[in-house]
Amino acid sequence: MTKDEIIAASLLAMRRVQGLLAAREAGDGNTDEYEDVVIAALAERLPEGDIKTCDDLRHLGIECCNICHTSYPHYDMYLEQVPDGRRCWVCCSVRSALLEISTGGPI
Repeated sequence: MTKDEIIAASLLAMRRVQGLLAAREAGDGNTDEYEDVVIAALAERLPEGDIKTCDDLRHLGIECCNICHTSYPHYDMYLEQVPDGRRCWVCCSVRSALLEISTGGPI
């Protein structure tokens, strides 16, 4: 995926599952402002180019952490580099698995 695709998917997941709960919790009810914060933070953290995601790593058999994907992806998701040099945008569960994989093993 690209940076823009990840941002769009993150916003969609947040809207679908949480209804931008954080903006409502803040009491201002202004979800547009909160989306702007999410977009800016993700745009800053994500690199250009192809980025693998949890979906690309399903063969590891790890269940994703729904909270990372839907509540605060701009804070809770991780950008990791795997031994072959690919960059992966992953939740805490997949990140833990990546960190346990030996550097010689294919992902």
